Amino acid sequence: VLQTRQARPLDLGGGFQLTVAMKAEGASKIALALSAISEKGDVMTLASGSFVGIKGTEWGQFSMNGTTLSRPPENAQLRLLIAGSYSHLWFDRIELARTADERSTKPFDQLDAPNLTLALDPRHQAQAVVENTGGKQVRFQPVLLAFDDKRLSEAELWGVNQVQPESISYSAILTSQGDAAAVQFQASGYDNGYFTDHGLHLAWNAKQGGGSTMAVDVILPLPPGATIGVADRRGYPMALDRDQVHAYAYATISELMVNETGLSVSFPRGAVVWFDLSRPGELVATVRSAQSGERKKMEIDVNTRPLMFARLYDRLYDEAVRLIEAEHYSAAEVRLKYLTGGNRADPDLPVLRNAAEKLNEIDGHRKQLGASVDAAWEKAESQRNKPTLVAAEGLVRQYIAQFPGDDVIDEMNDRLRKLETWTAELALEAKTPAEMAEAEKKAKSLYDDAQASYEAGKILLALVILDTIFADYADTSQYHNAQALKEEIDKSLADVAEQNRVIDEELKGIDEDIKFKDYERGRKRCLELFRRFPDTARTRDIMKRLRAIEDAFDD
Repeated sequence: VLQTRQARPLDLGGGFQLTVAMKAEGASKIALALSAISEKGDVMTLASGSFVGIKGTEWGQFSMNGTTLSRPPENAQLRLLIAGSYSHLWFDRIELARTADERSTKPFDQLDAPNLTLALDPRHQAQAVVENTGGKQVRFQPVLLAFDDKRLSEAELWGVNQVQPESISYSAILTSQGDAAAVQFQASGYDNGYFTDHGLHLAWNAKQGGGSTMAVDVILPLPPGATIGVADRRGYPMALDRDQVHAYAYATISELMVNETGLSVSFPRGAVVWFDLSRPGELVATVRSAQSGERKKMEIDVNTRPLMFARLYDRLYDEAVRLIEAEHYSAAEVRLKYLTGGNRADPDLPVLRNAAEKLNEIDGHRKQLGASVDAAWEKAESQRNKPTLVAAEGLVRQYIAQFPGDDVIDEMNDRLRKLETWTAELALEAKTPAEMAEAEKKAKSLYDDAQASYEAGKILLALVILDTIFADYADTSQYHNAQALKEEIDKSLADVAEQNRVIDEELKGIDEDIKFKDYERGRKRCLELFRRFPDTARTRDIMKRLRAIEDAFDD
């Protein structure tokens, strides 16, 4: 170490150059760092670098350029730190000269992060300071590590080489290696994909520095009683016990925050972390890349809200969507109900609204499928033929597969057992070939009668005949023809005018039954109208006839 004995005036402007004449014996590489020590003892490194090609037979002239982010002290001692491997080293003509006027470029002046500001510490020029609107700060000090994670750099020995609007180039002397590293620091606003307010993306890239690894000391305020939150490499939130915090050394995390500060620090590619609680009121986390091929880089995102919960919710929502696509609705519903619970962090997240919409879709599907199951069950229970049993069994199995967590599963399993029993009984009652031929003949005759009645406008008579086919001749070839005719009739009856025409015609017949005192037939026809048209506006007309018939029975 070479140091001036007393402070001297400095006028370095916006840029300066250190020029040194050197010669050496047995030297391979020499690293130098020039620092200014203010009258208060603060150290500002002005420039650092490493040099090769130093000969012992003749003098060589070597130079380093530098600048500062804040004004250097007006009066300061100068200290030259020398590191390297050599047997003899000679210096001559050490000169420090101003090379540029005051710098007008302000780094990071146009960052798109309304709730965050970025500044650089005037005492430690490489230390970035991010502050939120509440005045809480998090500091980022770059660190260079050996591959065994031993520290190679010191916070005070980082100098500024170049300043651009969106980046700063630093140099740092690595005294134990006799080398100097070059590191580029970049900052930009970024859309985190979850919240409307943008965060900050910070990136350090070691451009030079032998076998060094890029790391960062993340320094967070730690008020008394504050809680430390981290997210594991998959984004799962965890709360750290202060007494156990050192057990997480070498753990891989994706996010870190002191919950009471309103500042979240996340690592897009994952980070290996060491925690230090030795500083009063501060949490220091040293982080480096978790990927062996990315040891020269470190990327950090800063936000005013934690991403860990939003990431967890997104992952659960994606799982739920995949389960819905696979028709595992109960499993999807469990995840969606967790997301829509009342105690979720960040309730304004769009994913939570999407989860509520998916829950409504599942509920709608459940009701629709349940109604289909009930209708098929009623038909199978009343008709007990192969097509209705097969259709009902398929729907019951579908409900059990899609909603195994529902309260009605026991009832569904009971229905399934009954359907299997009825199917087995039906197989024992199978018709002989002669009986089957007779059944085909009868079913064909009934179908022809139903079609003729429909074409003649006798809709209810056609429906009664079709019900006979469904109940007694479902195992014949006319079953599907009867189904098609039934669908055609149902479609025509969807027209209110057609409904009224059929009802009017049937009411005329009921009036004839009442006139000729065939009350039993008239009563059956009234009840059939109610069954066929439960939602008709003509209920009053039908009830009028039914009351007349019941009064006649009473007489």
